[in-house]
Amino acid sequence: MEAFTQFGKYQILDRIAFGGMAELFRARIQGDQGFQKLVAVKKMHAHFAIEPEVVEAFIEEAKLAAFLQHANIVQIYDFGCRDDAYFIVMEYLQGKDLRTLTTALEARQRPLGFENSLAVVASICSGLEYAHRLSDMAGQPLHIVHRDISPQNIFVTYAGQVKILDFGIAKATDRGDTTEAGVLKGKVAYMSPEQAQGKIIDHRSDIFAVGVILYELLTGRRLYHGNTMEILRRAQTGEFTPPEDCLPDLSPELRHVFQGLLAVRPADRFPDCAVALAAIEECLGDLSSRSIERHLGDLVSDLFAEDKMAEETQLRDLMAGQTLSDTLEPPDTNSGSDPVPSKGAFGYHPFASPSKTMRKPGWRWLRLGLAGFLVVAFFFMWVRWHIPGKNQGQSLEAFQARNFEETAVSIGAEQESALQGPGSLAADLLPLEQQALSLMASEPQKAGELWRQVIERAPDNIRAHFNLGLVLLRQEDYPQAIPAFERVLALDEGMTDARFNLGFAYAKMGRYDEATLQYGQVVDQAPAYLDEVLFNLAIVQDFQGDRPAAARSLHGALRYNPHNVRAISYLARMEGRFSSPP
Repeated sequence: MEAFTQFGKYQILDRIAFGGMAELFRARIQGDQGFQKLVAVKKMHAHFAIEPEVVEAFIEEAKLAAFLQHANIVQIYDFGCRDDAYFIVMEYLQGKDLRTLTTALEARQRPLGFENSLAVVASICSGLEYAHRLSDMAGQPLHIVHRDISPQNIFVTYAGQVKILDFGIAKATDRGDTTEAGVLKGKVAYMSPEQAQGKIIDHRSDIFAVGVILYELLTGRRLYHGNTMEILRRAQTGEFTPPEDCLPDLSPELRHVFQGLLAVRPADRFPDCAVALAAIEECLGDLSSRSIERHLGDLVSDLFAEDKMAEETQLRDLMAGQTLSDTLEPPDTNSGSDPVPSKGAFGYHPFASPSKTMRKPGWRWLRLGLAGFLVVAFFFMWVRWHIPGKNQGQSLEAFQARNFEETAVSIGAEQESALQGPGSLAADLLPLEQQALSLMASEPQKAGELWRQVIERAPDNIRAHFNLGLVLLRQEDYPQAIPAFERVLALDEGMTDARFNLGFAYAKMGRYDEATLQYGQVVDQAPAYLDEVLFNLAIVQDFQGDRPAAARSLHGALRYNPHNVRAISYLARMEGRFSSPP
């Protein structure tokens, strides 16, 4: 959609986010006497409209969120379908998510503070208590469980208000809350033990996740440590350092809060968020929630003053009707909120100049059609001879045949801010880092040695661990590449590029279950190269003998990018190995 076009009763201003399932637009409603209201429009990608499961999930999210009317939950205003595209209209928020906030504070070595931390968690409990006790129009309890309470889904506005986001995987018990066996919904580091074990959960699982957030805010450390599989194992057993070991001056009141939030057994936790909220407010004493909210808003506004000013300027221009030069352009392959597609990945391509193509449109389409046919034919014949069938005892040829740059995604602009945090290189290490980068392609062995020197002097440097992992993948040293990428994820679990490469390394070693787990988590993050992730996942599933799952992954890749020739060819090759279609 172009800027200032009408989408039903909403005027689109610009696009503010682009994900694997939907895109988010800033829009406004206009009325008589100059009435205007800013909203956010979440529009599902049109190619998902033919997928019943995706449409049903989107509709269920809208229906569920429509019941939620609370100051600490993002508000849903409207839902509909226009031009075969489903959309949700929601409250427009200005501020930052909690993960971005805490990362910025760590980079500046500033604490969030005791009162602010408790106030944030109290607001989360207030919103969850409302959601957990909500009933439908007939008065029947919905028993809503959010399932993904984590810093990324907690938003703090510039005014200090705390909002719970993304009820996309939340469930109500009367709408089919059974989790598919072996599928983990949510972020592992914030899961309750029962959720990490794949068991049926209730509202007390959300209570545990609130405890994890409070633990991180007050101690400045993660609840679980180690690589991804170790974190999952510890989450399943509830194995973590007690908060009193990290906070020697822990008051009896706060100790009671932690015990009620982080108990391993659900029966030992607070029975509901109302009891948890009362215990937290006891710790806050006579402090006014309004004064804390103002202080929190001042903190966020001061910390992101430049971002706030730029956003306000952009918003004024948009509301005045001035079109920005880059409004609604396709996502930039060199910057933006989504990880950068790898070299060779199918991305966005600029249109040809009209002055050259409109003169002879027939010849243009003939040339394009012929070129497309040759490309498809070439890839189909190549894959036909190189991709092995199930149970043929061969390695993952489909992975080996692809260039390294196409499989192991280099670090993207989205991750760049994480590299500027407390683990970034000191000034005296910058020359060493630059030398290592310059040798990555020509002398990988030497580059690897230099990155190890950087890590020895700066153990928490994300860039060094990530690039060491890339070097080790080039050298096909997968056992050593795995801990390098696991260390990156221990420092920043949201770095999807590192998780993608970790899944690749596991797959190359034949550790298919672990590869499937990593790729599945990358899919949940919906990066810009989602079709490539699904393609790799399909190959692993095929080699595990799960042909229906592989077919679903390939079809998913093609829904996201219908022109992914690898997925087209592999699907055709896989169907050719069987007498019936998948």
